[in-house]
Amino acid sequence: MANTASPAFNRLLDPGFVAQVVSPGSVQAHGVYQRNEGLQFRTPERRSRLVQEVVHLTDGALLLASDYSLSDASVQHQVVSDSDWIHIQFRLNGAGQECVSNTNLIETPTGSCVVVRYPRSSVVHRTTHATDSFRVACLLLNPKAVPGLLGIEAGELPKHAMWMARDDQLDLKAAAIPLSPGMRLAVNDILSCPFTGAVRRAYMRAKSMELLATVIHGLDNNTRRPAHIGVVISPSDVAKIGTAKQIISQEIGSPITLAALARRVGLNRTKLALGFKEIYGVSVQAYWRNERLCRAREYMQDKDARVTDVALRLGYELSSFTRAFSKKFGLLPGSMKYTRKSRS
Repeated sequence: MANTASPAFNRLLDPGFVAQVVSPGSVQAHGVYQRNEGLQFRTPERRSRLVQEVVHLTDGALLLASDYSLSDASVQHQVVSDSDWIHIQFRLNGAGQECVSNTNLIETPTGSCVVVRYPRSSVVHRTTHATDSFRVACLLLNPKAVPGLLGIEAGELPKHAMWMARDDQLDLKAAAIPLSPGMRLAVNDILSCPFTGAVRRAYMRAKSMELLATVIHGLDNNTRRPAHIGVVISPSDVAKIGTAKQIISQEIGSPITLAALARRVGLNRTKLALGFKEIYGVSVQAYWRNERLCRAREYMQDKDARVTDVALRLGYELSSFTRAFSKKFGLLPGSMKYTRKSRS
């Protein structure tokens, strides 16, 4: 767990939060930022999977982004010293867990958004499981920086989110909310940002504000969600519903009925439908549609991608694909690669 520019990396961090960056293989820092704005680490080979980035958003607020493959499980150690810190993880791919001060275990599954406020003097051991695709963005925030990053006063935060900014939070607090399509898009935008210098930092800051606002909204939805949804969901049911979500993601181009999906995971249709919406905040079909279009947007970022090929790969007829893509993103699928070219 070393990198060739760790002293510069650590200088960007508040002294109250000391972190180590996982860097498999040899890495080098790239000058995509001006001094003290941020750092990007890459392996020397252009096609390597390792890209890590830290962006200094404002005092007490950092963005960390990672995109790499991990052949073996990895452990990071973080120490929270003179102040509480908030860690918000947006995990597109890559599961793990956190052990806080050897007393609390927090699961961080793939496809999740996990918000944790660590009390001062916490010691965090974060484990990441081996994976072919680790794509994660994190916000590290001193509680005093939360309203400042949003450009509001602390008293203007919604009541349900006050715990993120107040000074009297004494205990560990953690919350999990669905990783929404909007969050997924924002993280993908961060990981594929083509800009450099001050413009890159401004872009990253805007995306971070978007993600933070979405989290606060999601926490509000969690408090409003009914405690009872008409069925009892056991831990075994939760695992089966998670398997259903994995099947959808792995077979995104193959339409599957709710009944067929329920049979594959060993649930009845009603329990799968209601349980899926309770856990992830959207219906099975809505999740599948959004996931399919988000995947299409990723594929169209490739300069060699053809609209017809992407449509067929995801199980669309060409006309239906163009119509659905344009409705969701406000532009034609083929314009994605031209937009990318014009920015490079």
